[in-house]
Amino acid sequence: MKNVYYLINLVIFVFLLSSCIKNERSNAVIHEKEERPKKSAPAVLGSEKLNFKKTFTGKINKREDVVVNLSAKEGKVKGFAVIKKSGKRIPIEGEIDEQGHLEAKALFETGFKQIVKADIQNGQLSGGIIDPKNERTDSVSLKETFIGTPDKDIQWVKDPGLNDNGFKQILWLQNRFDPHMNDSLVAITVNTEYVYTCPKPVRAVLGYYSTMAGADYSASDGDPNTNYSGFKNLLIDALDFEFQGSEKQIRFLTGWFKKEPKLLKQINNGYFVSYGSSWFRQFDSINMKYEGDSIIVNFSYFDCDMNKSDRWEIIGTGKFRVDGDMIRLIEQKADTVRVAAIPQMAVSK
Repeated sequence: MKNVYYLINLVIFVFLLSSCIKNERSNAVIHEKEERPKKSAPAVLGSEKLNFKKTFTGKINKREDVVVNLSAKEGKVKGFAVIKKSGKRIPIEGEIDEQGHLEAKALFETGFKQIVKADIQNGQLSGGIIDPKNERTDSVSLKETFIGTPDKDIQWVKDPGLNDNGFKQILWLQNRFDPHMNDSLVAITVNTEYVYTCPKPVRAVLGYYSTMAGADYSASDGDPNTNYSGFKNLLIDALDFEFQGSEKQIRFLTGWFKKEPKLLKQINNGYFVSYGSSWFRQFDSINMKYEGDSIIVNFSYFDCDMNKSDRWEIIGTGKFRVDGDMIRLIEQKADTVRVAAIPQMAVSK
């Protein structure tokens, strides 16, 4: 009996000892977690330094006037540099950090990208453009220009009438004076007086072309979809479609092109923006003639693929026939007319 008694006491002692050891280990883990230094908080997703739309003006090498439009989202930067003398657009794509250090690639000509390294601080963009072939650096000194991005208010442009060929000018490039910058620059202009009040068949045809390329600026309400619906631009504003892919736009265009399945597929499946993606299109001109039941559209747009370092220009014509409450596409042709290579700017030695 004594052996049984001692055995029971031994089992109880071992059990209590095991419980104490477990509690000590648990307490040690708790203290370790409490004393472990906290990791630094990640960058705020909504930081103004990583999310912005800014316009800068100034000079490269102190003599080449440029305008730079940049759009950043979570530190990813995309946009354009516009050479004011020629109106040529240089796509830009890169990244910026919380300290304002910008590093990007600029597509100056087909197949050739230069490196942009600059700092954006206190309303200034300062740095250089580096030629990777010979490491030559062109200085960049720009100041931010506070120009509001069009939202609900339309930029009203008086109807200039017909051109020499009898076509109505819908969209064109114009050397325009900007009072905010106290200077002139080449900019896209939309005939808002006519487009905003045009007949419904014309609005439908122009609405179809608004899905084909962008028009000057790209702004979105919230996060745009992967097919770039959700974006707005000058042509979308003038057509009063709210934004790309809006219910208002889709319903209107579907009603007029209900017998054109190929056009409906394009209208519903994807859009192109002025900037903000690696592959984008932007209109240079749209001219239109509307006589009887016939609508003819001459158009041209600038096309760029940053991933392939390629850029070109397209010119085309579309012919449509109004058939009651429907529109038929009779013919559409588009050709690549030239590779839009941008010559390198003069460099001071």
